[in-house]
Amino acid sequence: MIGLVAGLTGTGGGIFLSPLILLFRWADPKQTAAAAALFVLINSVSGLSGMAASGWTPHPSLALLAVAAGIGGLAGSYIGSRRATPRGMCLALAAVLLLAGGKLVLQ
Repeated sequence: MIGLVAGLTGTGGGIFLSPLILLFRWADPKQTAAAAALFVLINSVSGLSGMAASGWTPHPSLALLAVAAGIGGLAGSYIGSRRATPRGMCLALAAVLLLAGGKLVLQ
């Protein structure tokens, strides 16, 4: 269901997964962030694999973007697991959701 809604809106499924996990109290904010990150990673690898299977070749700048995403992911993991409070994690999620919602409205 999340995949369908994500496809219809043109957003990533993690935008819908995180609030659902928190709303139903399936996990705390830090566990939710970890689950959503894994969900996004698996979806991204699946999408890139599907594109590669259909003959797509990546642009050379993709390697630089992958390194930047890795560095950002490591920094976010460190902050989320060692520095941020559960309230801080919820506020960060709220900010991301507002940005994603604003992007949907403006497009």
